[in-house]
Amino acid sequence: MKRIIGKIGASAILLSSLVGMAPASAEVAILPTNANGTDNSGITAMLCDNAVHLRLPVPQNTDPDALVPGSGLFSSYEWEVYLGEQFLGSSNTADNSYDDADTTLSVGLEGADVSSGATLTLVGNNNNTNDAFDLDLDVMDVDFAGGSGTPADPYLVSNAAQLNMLRCFDNKHFALTRDIDLAGNQWLPINGQGSSSSWRGAFDGRGFEIKNLTVTDIQSEAGLFGDLRNYAIKNLTLRNANIKSDNDAGALFGEARYGSISDLKILNATVRGRDDVGLMGGSSDYRSNFNNITARGDVLPYAIAHYAGDEGYVETMDIRDVGGLLGYDDADGSNWSFLDVNVDITVQEIDGYSSEQLFYEWDSVSHDQIGGLVGQSGESASYQDVILKARITLSDSSALPSSAYKIGGVFGDAEESFADRVNATVSITDKGLGITSYAGGFVGEYASFVISNSKVTSILDLELGRLNDSSHRIGGFAGVAGSDNGAHDVESVSTINIVRVADSEIYNVGGFNGYDDEGNYRRIKSNVNLTIADANGTNNSLGVTLTEPGAPVRNIGGFIGHRDSNISYSGIASVANVKIEGAPASEVGGFYGYTSDSSGTSVRDVVSRGSVTVPAGSNAVAAFGGYSGSVRLDSVLISTKLNLNGSTENVGTLFGELSGEGTVPESRFFNSYVNSGLGNPADVEGVPTLRATAKKMKSAKFLKANGFDLDRTFLHQDGQWPTIRVSEPFGASSVSNIRQGRTNKDTSISVGAVSKDGSRSFFVNMPNANARQVATLVVIRNGKVVKQIHTAALNGVGNWSTTSKYKLRSSDVLRVEIGGKKVRTLSL
Repeated sequence: MKRIIGKIGASAILLSSLVGMAPASAEVAILPTNANGTDNSGITAMLCDNAVHLRLPVPQNTDPDALVPGSGLFSSYEWEVYLGEQFLGSSNTADNSYDDADTTLSVGLEGADVSSGATLTLVGNNNNTNDAFDLDLDVMDVDFAGGSGTPADPYLVSNAAQLNMLRCFDNKHFALTRDIDLAGNQWLPINGQGSSSSWRGAFDGRGFEIKNLTVTDIQSEAGLFGDLRNYAIKNLTLRNANIKSDNDAGALFGEARYGSISDLKILNATVRGRDDVGLMGGSSDYRSNFNNITARGDVLPYAIAHYAGDEGYVETMDIRDVGGLLGYDDADGSNWSFLDVNVDITVQEIDGYSSEQLFYEWDSVSHDQIGGLVGQSGESASYQDVILKARITLSDSSALPSSAYKIGGVFGDAEESFADRVNATVSITDKGLGITSYAGGFVGEYASFVISNSKVTSILDLELGRLNDSSHRIGGFAGVAGSDNGAHDVESVSTINIVRVADSEIYNVGGFNGYDDEGNYRRIKSNVNLTIADANGTNNSLGVTLTEPGAPVRNIGGFIGHRDSNISYSGIASVANVKIEGAPASEVGGFYGYTSDSSGTSVRDVVSRGSVTVPAGSNAVAAFGGYSGSVRLDSVLISTKLNLNGSTENVGTLFGELSGEGTVPESRFFNSYVNSGLGNPADVEGVPTLRATAKKMKSAKFLKANGFDLDRTFLHQDGQWPTIRVSEPFGASSVSNIRQGRTNKDTSISVGAVSKDGSRSFFVNMPNANARQVATLVVIRNGKVVKQIHTAALNGVGNWSTTSKYKLRSSDVLRVEIGGKKVRTLSL
């Protein structure tokens, strides 16, 4: 059967060029709807001189007796593409994996003659049929608005047809000349030509907008671009994008690597997906650079009911790697700076589910690695100068409870990288009969990661349940701080409300970190109101009353829930009001709940204040540590009121229970004082009663006499509680004050606003061609170099940033030099 290429609706989507001709294109194909034993009405074909780009259906399990008819694992389906007798390529779903199902395909033409009248043959193979149908390729000329595709003379793009032609050119330069409205077009994401699925080129939006981008009905790599590699995109606004793809979905791209994006705005976007999903993109890798990005919109992740087996129940494909800006950053040297993101992430009902379907009794919908900025971040990434507002809602499905894991206000999971100057306001909400673990206001879990000069204000509102299961490692800042972490000059203000709606265990919950392992923390301010309550019929969305719960609530701390080995706390100001209602709890402390016996804890220059309230019958409760291995305290003030409600077992002003080999001889206490308001109970045997009144603790004379450094470590006003000196985080007004230099040879300069400490941030974005040279940023005043701000040995990464307290004048000029040669200037 043959069809001349036609139009979708009233608008044509145009394509590309033929060898030896001016740029040309073929319109979208409408194929027969019943070929190959499946619905082909959504197939489109786009012709370039070196490739044909296709959108293809991939049929699922259509067994009419299945619990999920028309929705299941793919049936080893593939499409084969021929030009005459010549085999061009095929899609691949050979392993029955849902993630590997191809719905877009680019096949190379390798110089074949595709002039008007050539016939393309599609063969569908779903193990049941092996039918073929043909397509005549009708080619029309479509020119760009000007240009030759070079850096100095880019192809000019002024309409949707010309924008669509980008897919037909590799290693070329393009620039918008006006806003483009894609309303009414079902966009096929731009991928590369020939054997490469990646688009490689440079695209300059010149400040113009692409509006109403819509991408749906494809399986993966959805966005304006599908797959990017060795690319540069800048000065572009995407407005009202609507994207849906199960995997790798974002308004700008699905996947990207080895490239840069700068001066990008994504406004009023809606992105739906299951795996690798974010407002800007799904996933990135290999030294990608992102600078000055603004994003506003909604991310709506969904699980999928995908299989109905002989067991008679439905299974799900779960949600993972979802971020407000990016789902998964594999990093390998990525650089992020000057980010301004405001996003709602709201988990949706199970896609493809109906109320007649059944799930296995203990099944749940899993939400893994969800973050307000990035869902999962890999090694060697840098995140600097970030303003974030994120609201994450882990709504339970009406069919199944949720199992949420690694959920963070900024990062879900972060490793081997660093974040600096991040200012985040976030909320995480989980309502229903679910469980949440590894959750924090800033990060769900991080390892070998350093966080500095940052502030997070968070609300964690969680209803936790699921019979015979547990929720654990939850913190106002981090759920889990893994090995080799560091944090300094960080402020965390959090409210944690947990309601237990089923008889499940809750443990390792802290006002700052839920669980600590081999970390280093200095100059930290933490303020938390932490409440854990059993359901009483009115305090939860389900109207549940929990009677006589048997599962424990344990390891609860105002700063740390559970401390493991080799951890140092230095310069900590913790104000924590910890309240537990319902069944008795154990290992509860105003500073930490539980510490292991594996090695000693060093706690120095710490002020711990607030209150601890526990039900009657609670065990191992204290103003400082509920249960502790050997510990060293030096210059510590503790003023935490204990409300024990009759609990008497292992309670104390300093520790509830002190353990470890040698017990007391293994612990040391220097210049440490307690004012708990508890009275004078019998403390742990052998531990001195280190008491001082609150009035004395607030006295500069007393503090100086007892070794408290009021010049460098503590901020103090006589008669007030001392607190810790921390650097100011990136200010809320800083992003709006960033100045952007116009680009020259793909190099730009950005300057941040002045912080309260007098410093400001400088960012330079350079092309890959210069990425292994030495670059210098200097200040020019009255024609002379007056200051060298920074010199960078780029080592393969084109973007770099620095901070400086040098005072700039309005008449100054910033200049980037490479080998003494002027590259770019920015006039202030």
